[in-house]
Amino acid sequence: YIEKDDSVRVVDFKTGKNKEEKGSLQLPIYSLLLNALQKRKVSGASYWYVDKDDSPLSVELPDISESKENVLDLARKVKIARERMAFNCFYGPGGCFACRPFEKIISGQAEFVGLGEYNQEMYII
Repeated sequence: YIEKDDSVRVVDFKTGKNKEEKGSLQLPIYSLLLNALQKRKVSGASYWYVDKDDSPLSVELPDISESKENVLDLARKVKIARERMAFNCFYGPGGCFACRPFEKIISGQAEFVGLGEYNQEMYII
């Protein structure tokens, strides 16, 4: 909260090793939520890489209209993928770090060990 002009600022605390990629939807989603759920102006945005930096790094605040379209576009693609059961990684056939475990499950290279506390499937990869 910025008392001087009664606005709020998005600060995204980053704990991972990688810098946020250009085109990431995380800040746009936060901005959309803040604009929809509270009355104060959103005056800025920052990433704070807590393991590397002593203070937040300011970034350009995403355009709200463009953010809304980008989020809706991705949501539509996810909806279609779910309906068709066709999940393709944007990084291509090799997948990305997030897809590889699921690729192993689908290809039978993982052992199903049961359901977790929240009824999620658990595998040994």
